[in-house]
Amino acid sequence: MSAITFREWSPSLHRAPRRRSPYVVLRAWFDESGIHQGAPATLLAGFAGDADAFDAAEAAWQAVLDGEGLPYFHYTGVHFRKKGFEDCDEYKRARVLAKLAKVIEDAVPAIRIVSCAYDGVWDPNISDEPHWVGRYPNPYAFLFECLMEALQQWSKRDLGGERVVPVLAHQQQYGPAAESMYQLVAPTNSWPLVAPLAFDEPKQRQALQMADMLNYELYQMFSQPEPGAHLKWPLLSRLWADDAMSKRATLFNIGHNARTLKRLIARGPLEWGPDYAGEPISDEQIAANTEEARRLRDAEDEA
Repeated sequence: MSAITFREWSPSLHRAPRRRSPYVVLRAWFDESGIHQGAPATLLAGFAGDADAFDAAEAAWQAVLDGEGLPYFHYTGVHFRKKGFEDCDEYKRARVLAKLAKVIEDAVPAIRIVSCAYDGVWDPNISDEPHWVGRYPNPYAFLFECLMEALQQWSKRDLGGERVVPVLAHQQQYGPAAESMYQLVAPTNSWPLVAPLAFDEPKQRQALQMADMLNYELYQMFSQPEPGAHLKWPLLSRLWADDAMSKRATLFNIGHNARTLKRLIARGPLEWGPDYAGEPISDEQIAANTEEARRLRDAEDEA
């Protein structure tokens, strides 16, 4: 089990933790870092939810691991029977993946998918655009900004302005890169509702293992672009079983490719706003969300 629960972590990560204490737990997935010419896709994805939702999901996840005699979960290890998962034959692998996918399915919609993806090669599409080359040396840098803006809009529309804490895995190359990108824009106050990044070890943080499962299956789906590709995978086949379930399970799913990138480049230097943060929501929905956030704040203040 994690050394500290999300609820216990909240006072040190949220300025003024309330009942929600929202988090987004993320993993990045690349093929050779997602920046070489042949990479089919770059992903930055995970789950969003509040502290209590993540604590409940982590407890259920760990119960499955304990029951199967696994110290932690790593998709490639389980799938290819390596790095400590040598006893995961095809029967155990199928059983473990099905049980863990069910844990996440049961946690929806208290936790929901967040995903940013770039499908295609990168350098040829931006090489003649000086204001893009320096700012986005690879698609990961671009997706990171897309995600931060989407979280800013999520807090504004659905959380009454409560700050969201992004939790990422300690990763030798891209952990420091994410932190440096966040610090680069921090003085501009571009995303005041997104807290400074937090990092944790995947072997000790079950929510990061959940994000690993999502990223692996999403990447395989991008690598095999065909109708119904998601149905081949234990988690995606549950979360995207039909349109109704997909809407319940997904907070936002931002996808870019060479065509959409060309349209963005044509606008000139990128300035963040609602147009870049997914589908806009109606004024009525914004008003309803704001009222709900106010009601929850009042209830918390009275408690």
